[in-house]
Amino acid sequence: MTTQNWPDPKRVGFPMFSDHSARHVLENKKRRSLKLVIWDHEREHYCTEIDWVTPEQMNGLDWEYHGPVLTPTQINEMLAAERERCAVECDKLADDYLPCHPSEFGRGIRNLGATQKGPEA
Repeated sequence: MTTQNWPDPKRVGFPMFSDHSARHVLENKKRRSLKLVIWDHEREHYCTEIDWVTPEQMNGLDWEYHGPVLTPTQINEMLAAERERCAVECDKLADDYLPCHPSEFGRGIRNLGATQKGPEA
């Protein structure tokens, strides 16, 4: 295994968001199979269906890290933060190039994640 498979090459074997207990997807390269494991941040080890494995042990195995399993709320929060960053940049450009017009673009970007109601029946 190389350190490039893990989110932080300085902490090989540790998952992304290692300060929170959560589910993560790893791949057993020998068996070519994905595994769902649970990271226990208090004990700093993975819980598998068979046993628990430390980051050091994980580093010695032929496993590749794929990523955390995110909840819908976490995904929505990440998308909202990215939309806000884009909207801020769009507003800056509008101020530079269209100073006499308020930016509707930033507002439109911010509203991309809003649920829209369909036409009334």
